[in-house]
Amino acid sequence: MPALENALQLSLKNILVTTDFSEFSGRAMPYAVALAHQYAASVFVGHAIVPEPMPPVSVAIPADPVEESDRAELGMRQFLKTAPVEDLAVKPIYARGNFEYVFANMVRENDIDLVVVATHGRHGLKKFLFGSTAEEIYRTTSCPVLTIGPNVQPGVFTRQPWQNVLWATDLSPRSAKTLEYAVALAQDHGAKLTAIHVIENVYSVPMDYREQALNEARRKLEAILPFKGTLPFEPEVMLRTGEVANAIAAAAQENGTDLIVMGARKQSSPWTAAHLPWAVAHQTICQAECPVFNVSFE
Repeated sequence: MPALENALQLSLKNILVTTDFSEFSGRAMPYAVALAHQYAASVFVGHAIVPEPMPPVSVAIPADPVEESDRAELGMRQFLKTAPVEDLAVKPIYARGNFEYVFANMVRENDIDLVVVATHGRHGLKKFLFGSTAEEIYRTTSCPVLTIGPNVQPGVFTRQPWQNVLWATDLSPRSAKTLEYAVALAQDHGAKLTAIHVIENVYSVPMDYREQALNEARRKLEAILPFKGTLPFEPEVMLRTGEVANAIAAAAQENGTDLIVMGARKQSSPWTAAHLPWAVAHQTICQAECPVFNVSFE
């Protein structure tokens, strides 16, 4: 992976918050509002009107789209009454369809630069059965997705900006895109940037070569972080071994991390990916005590 020569200038003009009108989904709103103030962005609040399954009768009665729209508008009004929108004029938007298509279309049609979503972080059997709406979103949208997991304490970001950004990389060329965002966020927030790489199967490497493998990984990390003078603080490098998501979440807690930046591969079948329990990005979101900034790549 080559070193990043020119840092990305982050521009957030339009931010989309997704909601199902639950109190839990409202946890995403403070982040969107705080970022909107910082970047002078407009805020959209999006809701997907998911078609109800047909009843198991010989002559199915189709759902009334007008009635569904009325319920959505009522839910949105009630949601925005309690949402901390402060002095922002938010724009509610609705669309009928499945999650993996609705929000991707909202992003495209409204020139969205960032999606903010709160997730329950289902895992194991629950994720297999019910899936993860957040994962469907960050694996289909063309812009980054800020994901607020179940272990994130509400309200912290509204009191102070991010101070410690952790960039997780597998050292592949596709990580270059995620590094651009990590550097831009560190610059904009005056934050310290730390890079982490996890060697998952280090014990499969012969004992005589393990130290060599760790040193080589460190050398690669240090070679792609030459931002002397361009970041508020000198970037640091962390190496960990073991299961990737566990190691990232543990390092973030140890490092006092406010934000994790990592990549998530786009999927040809996002519905399937959202139901599989072992994806690293999703496992990290479930465990992390800070938000995760997901950047999708092909």
